[in-house]
Amino acid sequence: MTGERILQAATWSTVVLGLSAAVAVVWTETMAVPYAVIGLLAFPAGCGAVLWRFAIALRRSRAQAL
Repeated sequence: MTGERILQAATWSTVVLGLSAAVAVVWTETMAVPYAVIGLLAFPAGCGAVLWRFAIALRRSRAQAL
């Protein structure tokens, strides 16, 4: 996955998390569990994206400065 694709995925996941938070505020009873699931999935996905980009940067750092 290229840097542009990772940025697009991060942007869309942020939009989904924000929209689900807004919906969860309005319909608290109904959306509590789905919002929790989205949040619990978004966190490790974001951590994975950061680690992936860091690994790419480390590989590139052999030829260039970080």
